[in-house]
Amino acid sequence: MLNDELILQHGYKEYPVPVFDEYVSKFFQKRFDNDEGKKYYIDIKRWDFPSHIQPHQSYEFSCQFMYKDKPINMTLFGNQWEIEQAEAWVERMWCLMECDYYERWENC
Repeated sequence: MLNDELILQHGYKEYPVPVFDEYVSKFFQKRFDNDEGKKYYIDIKRWDFPSHIQPHQSYEFSCQFMYKDKPINMTLFGNQWEIEQAEAWVERMWCLMECDYYERWENC
């Protein structure tokens, strides 16, 4: 079952929570690279909803790809996703869509 400790064990780093997400209590991020450059980041948000709204804790995976200098945002909702499944799905989508790199190493 997805939890904060498991997220950190998979190489994600914890960052300050974005101020615009009222019910987000934790924010994690991991960068994905290959030999050519920086491909994308995957963010994981932990939502803690109060009892008067929806009393539970939930995680959300999101990422942003670049395609012909245009951003594409994708979100995977719910606790059904395992980290390995989410990472594999994002990688497949990045490859199938022939997305651009955020940055190629030769440009650094």
